[in-house]
Formats: sequence, C-alpha cells, structure tokens
Amino acid sequence: LPWLPPTTTLVAFNPTLATWSGDLAVPEDTVAGRSLAGRATPAVPWIQRGLSPLGRPIVHVRLRGLAPVGFTAILADGSVTPDMRLVDDEAVSVSERPEEIEIATEGVRVRIDRRTGDASICDQRRGTTWAGGIGRLTAVPETDNDVTLATDESARIEAACVEVVLGSVGPLFAEVVIRRTLADATWTSIVRVHGGEDRIDLESGVRWWGDKGWQFRMRLASVPSASGIVYGTPFHGSAWSDVPSEAGPLLPDEIPVDDYVRYREVQHWLHLDGGTGGMTITTQHPGFRYDPVDGLEAVLMRTPASCGDARFHWANAGEHEWRCSYLPGARDWLRAGTMAHGDRDWRTPVLRVPEGGCLRMGQVASAHCTISLLDDRSDGEDRPILTSLAPGAEPGTAVARLLHPGDGESAIRLGGALVGDDPAQTDMRGAMLRRIPVADGSVAVAVGPWQLTTLSLGRSSDAATRSDQVES
Repeated sequence: LPWLPPTTTLVAFNPTLATWSGDLAVPEDTVAGRSLAGRATPAVPWIQRGLSPLGRPIVHVRLRGLAPVGFTAILADGSVTPDMRLVDDEAVSVSERPEEIEIATEGVRVRIDRRTGDASICDQRRGTTWAGGIGRLTAVPETDNDVTLATDESARIEAACVEVVLGSVGPLFAEVVIRRTLADATWTSIVRVHGGEDRIDLESGVRWWGDKGWQFRMRLASVPSASGIVYGTPFHGSAWSDVPSEAGPLLPDEIPVDDYVRYREVQHWLHLDGGTGGMTITTQHPGFRYDPVDGLEAVLMRTPASCGDARFHWANAGEHEWRCSYLPGARDWLRAGTMAHGDRDWRTPVLRVPEGGCLRMGQVASAHCTISLLDDRSDGEDRPILTSLAPGAEPGTAVARLLHPGDGESAIRLGGALVGDDPAQTDMRGAMLRRIPVADGSVAVAVGPWQLTTLSLGRSSDAATRSDQVES
C-alpha cells in the first residue's frame, strides 16, 4: 500500500466487521496480487457486499497479513482506535437441504430451520450446542403503562415465517435472510456466520406502522437457569440471579414483584454458561428478559401507554434495526473475555464509510502507522488487548495502551514502524516511568494481571535527548 512504510504486515481494516453504508473506493495499488516488501500479497477476495435487514447495501472489508502477527492497528488522524486484530480468512461451507440451511466453519456450525426460521449454533471446538429457537420473534400485549411492564402472556403471538433464503456467500461470511410477519408488519432477520473468526451476527429490522400496546421480543438462547447468565453493568458484570432480597418496586404503580426478576438493563454484553462451553453475546441494545420457559429474550420494542398520560402511547412508528453477535468461548465469563468483546463492538469504528459517499483509505491513514505483535508468551488463554492507539503530543508519535484481561502474566514483543528507537512506558498522564530498550526494531513488554500499560511510541533518540535537556 503506497501510504504504508515498507513492512511485512498489512493493517486489519474493520476487524470488528461493523456494517457500513455506501461505496468503498480503494486505490488501485491495493489490488490483491501486487507485491509489498518483496513478497506477494495473498490473492484472496477481501471485499464482500451484503444487505442490512431493511435492504440497505453494506460493505464488509478485511485485509490479510503477510506475517503471522496477532494484531495490527491503524492510526487515523485524531482518532482513538479500538482493538484491531488480524484474522485470516477461512473457508465457509454452505449446505442447502429441503428442511434447513447449514453454514459451517472450522469453529462453528449454524443450522436455520426453513419452516420456522429458528437457528441453532454448535460450538464445534467445545461441543456445546445452543438451540431453543434462536432468532424467534414474538409479540405480547402490554396491558398497562410504560412503567409497569404488565403483559398478558396468555395472548402471546409468534411470528409466521414467510421465507428462508440464502443471502451473500463468500470467503468472509455467509448469511441467511429470514422474513416473517408479526402484528401486520414484515420483519427481516439476517443470520451471518463469519469465516475469519468464531462469530455469528443476528440482525433484525422492521418498518413499524405504529400499532399500540405491544411488547416485541426476540429469543436469543435457551438457558436452563438464570444462574448461568452474567451481564454487563457499568464498570462491572452482574449475575442475573443476584437480586437483593429487599429489591423491588418502590411504588404500587411500578413493575410487579413477580416481573421484577425477569427484566434487566444490560450494558454491552451477556455471557451464558452452556456446561461444556460458554457464549458471549455482544449488543448495544439495553432491554432483556429471562424466563425458564421462554429462555433469554431481547425486548426489542414496546408500544405501551405513557404513565403520565394514558392517552399518549410510545407507538415507535418508523424504521428499526437491532443487532447482536454470538462469540463462543470459555464457560467462565472472565476467561471468555466478555468485557473486551463488548467494548470492541461498542466503540465507533476508526474508518467509517459515509452514507452515499466514498472513502479512500490513503486520505485518512497517516504514514508509519503499524504496530505488530511479534511474539506472545502469555500465561493461559488470556491475551493482551490493544485497547487504544492515539496520536501523541509530538508529531509522528503515538500513545498505545495494552490491557491484560486475566489473572496471568503477559510477556509480548511488539514491532513495526510505529515503535521508534526510544519507546517508553508512561503513566496515564504521560509522565515517564521507564525507557524500554529496543532490539532489532522491537520491544519486549510485560503486562501484569489486570494491568493497563501505557506506551509512548514513535519517539526518536535525538528527540528524547532534547526533551531530557529541556526538563533538566
């Protein structure tokens, strides 16, 4: 790439696979097959187009690295980046049968029932199956106002499946499009299985016409007990079953005591214990409900009367889309890296294609912007996370932060043009703690249990000497 220094790594563009609207214009020099640093780039497709649930075109982009590095990051002008990882493309196999569509990768196998549109997920690495009608849509009448959450569960309506068809299929992902009717509206869901990582996206959308008095839910998984659910809360993770004995409604016109234990407000993620393995669900949606019979459900939308004026309803007419992602992992929510998954999906992508516009990567990415994981000697399954990479105070420098999300130790080696020849470890305000020696263009960094380490990169020894003279 003309805007990168000569290096054996490429940037991983949009590794979180967020969906963007519009067209992506890429300089001709980035075409697969051109050489970089004397080596040929892999001739694999890295752009794949698809549709959102409401029919808008989206573009997924991924670049492969030329070296077996663990992560790489883009330093965009003035932007703080999320965790950026290189992920190799893996084959995605699709099987169509009269009764179901099956999508399989090395790590996961997803089946979608053609009759109902319900999905099941098999974690092939751990032998855990998640079934119970994933993606099933239901509507329940709300019988009171927006505060009470009172519903008539006996009048629950299930969506009728209209069609289940194969959508975009390629080396990056394969997706199935499911259309249902519910409450006189057409709902479209997309199940997307990614080939480069063990990840399944579930998206749903509707053009809602504004009928009143409903609560719409989407089933996420069948979980035998609430004790197997942990969910994200501000600066914390809470078990679903951890409800203080004295907790409950303060006033008689609030949510009933029996329903109080069923609803939760979630921040960024949920984690489910499946016995032989776990499942992290990342989402920006806040409302969820659990019942032993109904399983874990996302409360997508409500149209009840206002508690302040029963003549006013939250009709929510218009277009709505919801998205969550399934990431199989360890049974323990800390070992599964749930907080890192939720944080990465919550952050705004570094490079975003504007609505109806074009984006040239060479116009927004600065030169000398690579940082690569060359060696990883971390204890256990926990790996260090590059949580941010931002421009430093001096031109050409950057501030990187590494987090070790576990009880073990991280011993890693970083390389790349961004390291410079006089890197340092600083506190979070930028004050020098110690210089880090450079060997063969790379640095060794140790990150302790649950430690956040800040690095000052891109500094030259001459500039550091002048800075020391000024300070003295």
